[in-house]
Amino acid sequence: MSTDHPPHSLERVRAEIDRLDHEIVRLLGERYRRVLEAARLKAEVLQVAAPERQRPVIARAEARALEVGLPPQVAHAAYAALIAEFVRLEEQVFSAHRDAQEESA
Repeated sequence: MSTDHPPHSLERVRAEIDRLDHEIVRLLGERYRRVLEAARLKAEVLQVAAPERQRPVIARAEARALEVGLPPQVAHAAYAALIAEFVRLEEQVFSAHRDAQEESA
C-alpha cells in the first residue's frame, strides 16, 4: 500500500499530526533532560516547584498560543499539566541527588 495520499485527505492530515506528535515528544524529552539538569543544580527543594517561575512560563505559553492561532486555554492546560508532572519528577531527582550527596559526605 502506498503512503502517498491526496493533499487534503484525512490520511494525509493524520500523517501530519503523527509527524507533529513525534516532534512534540522529542521536544518534551529534551525539556525533560533540562529539568533533570536543573534539579541537580538546585540547592534546596523549595527551588524545585518555583511557583514564581511557573506563572510566567504559563503566561508566555498562552501569549505564544495567541500568536499562532491556538486557544490560550489549550496552552494553559498543557503547560500546567506538563509543569506539574515535571515538578513531580524533578522532586524525585532532587531528593535522590541530595541523598547521594549526603551519603558521600
